[in-house]
Amino acid sequence: MSSGTLRVIKVAADGKVDKEEVHLSIAAKDKVQWDADAGTTLKVLPEVAAAWPLDVTCTGNHCTGTLKPSPRLGRHPYRPQVDKTTGIDPVIIIDP
Repeated sequence: MSSGTLRVIKVAADGKVDKEEVHLSIAAKDKVQWDADAGTTLKVLPEVAAAWPLDVTCTGNHCTGTLKPSPRLGRHPYRPQVDKTTGIDPVIIIDP
């Protein structure tokens, strides 16, 4: 059983990310990790919560996401939030 690839996304203080699109494979069981500067609080806010394909856990400046069972394929925009500053529309793309 494969543990997948960990995709790491850096989030700046203004909420912008270093990777606008990140592909996650269901077959490979890929995971995603978001990191902001130390001392900040990071959140990952899905644009459409009901269709969001990830279980996300955030602690301080770090969030991790694993694929939910039977996630929807395709594009899933979200907004990273650092403290009270929210970025705009990067995308997680779910591939088979």
